[in-house]
Amino acid sequence: MKRLYLFLLFALPGFSLLAQDFEKLTDSYLGINAYGFTQPAVDVFSGMVNTGLHSEINIPEKLYFKIDLIGSAAFMSENQKTFTAKTDESFAPYQEVQAPTIVGPNEPIAVTGNGGATYVFPGGLGLTYVPVATPQVTVGGIYGTELLLRFMAVDIKDKIGKVQFLGIGVRHDIGQYFTNGAVDLSFGYYYQNFKVASYLNNSNHYFELAVGKTFSILDLYAMIGYQASSMHVTYQNNDESNNVDFTLDAKSSLRGGIGIGLDFSLLHFFVEGHYANQLVATAGLGFKF
Repeated sequence: MKRLYLFLLFALPGFSLLAQDFEKLTDSYLGINAYGFTQPAVDVFSGMVNTGLHSEINIPEKLYFKIDLIGSAAFMSENQKTFTAKTDESFAPYQEVQAPTIVGPNEPIAVTGNGGATYVFPGGLGLTYVPVATPQVTVGGIYGTELLLRFMAVDIKDKIGKVQFLGIGVRHDIGQYFTNGAVDLSFGYYYQNFKVASYLNNSNHYFELAVGKTFSILDLYAMIGYQASSMHVTYQNNDESNNVDFTLDAKSSLRGGIGIGLDFSLLHFFVEGHYANQLVATAGLGFKF
């Protein structure tokens, strides 16, 4: 169980891992409490992977190849830090409290029951933001279309197991049909998957409409998109009564963002701001050939 919560906390693309005592986070967060406790994990994942998908708004007509490093930071909103937690059936009287989520305050919440019994909901990790970084490869210039690839794989063997991240996408210049170059308009679809051994699988589908304008080396653009993200968690405990098997969907489907980029022919740089269930800031630096 310890391995599962390690990656629910920080095994997102970029692998910004922190060393913590995760045993204390698992005892009270099985069953129905697992949903509210881990909800921010799927929201953070979908929030960050759907950023930095294009370093410039226009899709040039000639063939090009890009290599980028994309860095993002998701800032936790207040409603992501607590959830309504419930005592189990063996504790009397039954109680509901506002307890920390996986990213919530460090301080545990304790309730008192019959005979002075105490039920403790452990504190979270007290996060204000989560940073990640991913490599990205883009090939474009073919009939107003570009293709994107993100990939990372690592085997942490006994501690975690095999971790894989894959992102693929396609973006097409739809403005070429009716804007006559007044603005750059594109539509894209992206699929991204994050998998940890056999016990965590997060899939994300994202559709995005982007509009902007290029002024010499300066790019100004805005995006609006629809995302469908789900995280399936399954884990077999030695105590079969505490086995975990559930699926969570991201809370927010609609998202929007703005971006600005500088293109110096070979070198390009961009920054973006996005919002769905939380604010996400993204920056990218790369080379174009």
